[in-house]
Amino acid sequence: MKRCEWANKSELEQSYHDHEWGVPIHDDRRLFEFLVLEGAQAGLSWSTILRKREGYRKAFDNFDARKKGPDTPGMICPGYWQIPRS
Repeated sequence: MKRCEWANKSELEQSYHDHEWGVPIHDDRRLFEFLVLEGAQAGLSWSTILRKREGYRKAFDNFDARKKGPDTPGMICPGYWQIPRS
């Protein structure tokens, strides 16, 4: 498979490129996941976000937006983001 140059830096980036990048998403959970990850990427490399992806999945209850709504106890809301307190 011919890959974009950026995807050849690590196996994680190769897997993302080969199985996810450019693939349309219609599932609400996956859309929420990418909204969070894209927001978190501001100022960081995508490879950093991919390495931290499992931590985001844990913090955001596998990106189930119904579990992480604005009324969820223990949550703060700076701007648009729901971020778990440490």
